[in-house]
Amino acid sequence: MPLGNLRRGSKPLSGETVFSVPSETIIEDDDVIGPLGLNLLSEPTSPLVDFVFVHGLGGGSKKTWSKTPSDSHFWPKRWLPSDSDFENVRIWSFGYDSIYTKKKSDVLDIDDFGRALLSGLSSSKCLGNAETLIVFIGHSMGGLVIKKTYTLARRDASLAALWKRFQAICFLATPHRGSNWAQTLSGILQVAYRSRAYVGDLKRDSQAIQSINDDFEQYSTEIDIKSFYETQKLSVGFLKLLVVEKESATLGYDGEQKIPMYADHRSICKFDSTSDPNYKILRDVLSHIVHNTIIQRKRSQAKQTRDQLNDLKGYLGIHEEWRDDLIASEDPRLPGTCEWINQKPYYQYWTDFTTSNIPPVLWLKGKPASGKSVLVGYIIGELGKQQCDFSYYFFKHGEASKSRLSTCLRSIAFQMAQKNAQVRDLLLEMRDNDTRFELSDDRTIWRKLFLSGVFQVQFSQQYWIIDALDECVDSPERLSNMLVKIDPSLPLRILITSRESSDLENIISIMGPKRCFSTATSPADTLSDIRLLIEK
Repeated sequence: MPLGNLRRGSKPLSGETVFSVPSETIIEDDDVIGPLGLNLLSEPTSPLVDFVFVHGLGGGSKKTWSKTPSDSHFWPKRWLPSDSDFENVRIWSFGYDSIYTKKKSDVLDIDDFGRALLSGLSSSKCLGNAETLIVFIGHSMGGLVIKKTYTLARRDASLAALWKRFQAICFLATPHRGSNWAQTLSGILQVAYRSRAYVGDLKRDSQAIQSINDDFEQYSTEIDIKSFYETQKLSVGFLKLLVVEKESATLGYDGEQKIPMYADHRSICKFDSTSDPNYKILRDVLSHIVHNTIIQRKRSQAKQTRDQLNDLKGYLGIHEEWRDDLIASEDPRLPGTCEWINQKPYYQYWTDFTTSNIPPVLWLKGKPASGKSVLVGYIIGELGKQQCDFSYYFFKHGEASKSRLSTCLRSIAFQMAQKNAQVRDLLLEMRDNDTRFELSDDRTIWRKLFLSGVFQVQFSQQYWIIDALDECVDSPERLSNMLVKIDPSLPLRILITSRESSDLENIISIMGPKRCFSTATSPADTLSDIRLLIEK
């Protein structure tokens, strides 16, 4: 049976007392202590960060984090999810069998607990394979368990994707150098109960403690460390003491943040209410971690996307900067011009995906120098204002790199990959699988990149805008033959502009009215634009 599922031997004692044994045994059930293993407490719709709470000696996955047995005091489950600063945080609590007063013997130690936590993390369906960054919060011995988990993960090559997501650890009164009271507790257990290996691990400068510290220090620079230490003495019988002194509760590493808490060893992790000063201290630190973690995650994702797009540029042979052509089409336009297109029913139908039985291709024809490219620049700008997904291409006669259909198709595929992660992943997979094509072979590009590729993944409503098809040196019939093969159920609308010609009219006729609606711009359409130009 996996360690994470082991049951406790006997019922634990009331009140989480560390390094001491209460004189009166009170029965508590698992609803008070909390279950073993990794337990999901809260899951938002779009998690970006995972919190994992790990209790200490004699605690439990719920008990350690609750001032009372009432569920309302279980702050990781009840308070954090209702706080807007943690709206993108998924929250877990991990439980392991650390009840040292049970009669049944065992040989469990911190190494075992660390392996159990690592197993829970790596095998979790929604955590192990996610892209969230992970923040650990550990009380007392729980901090040592987290350190052990981290070093075990770092030494397992198969878990690299997991440990690279470990972002921060908050140590709450963790005895990094052990505690003198562990020696006392160990002696009491040998007489009254049974010895526990994990209690022995907590002795001052024990071999286990030294080994965990030596291993952890090797990797500590790659994780954010917050060390909270107790400043109030805990009442234990007739004594009052600091269970874990500051010297042991802090690591002394560069970059470590040391934070005093106005609490004893028990109240450092459980609070009266959200207005409790100690809760506010911890809550604000966690909020700061989340804020920085999300920023770092976005930066990391942005860099990864840039690297992937640079790789795709090479794979697709993208060398020209297509945005320059858009800027060139926008610069000549005067404010207020081209707005007439918004009033045309054919354009309204083309932009509206909710309208059924609309031809996916709108073909606008016009006389030479009638402002078609400027109109295209305006349309692209309007689609951008409406946050639509679009790709565009301006054919340029006389420029070899901008007059081929193959270049147009590769540019559109790349622009779609910029805005759609699924398209990007598919093209990267094609590259990784060594899917080859000649950069000048438009038919193969269409078949491999689009028919067998892009069109097989889900993408949002997409607009393609292709300007000056008449300036393409390849036969426009090639493009029309491609367009008629597009599944009409795809959320794709295509706008093509060109000069008027009998050859293009024949192509439009072959495509048919169900595939293509064509119309010509007239002098009346641009009359208002001419007036604005004269008035200027």
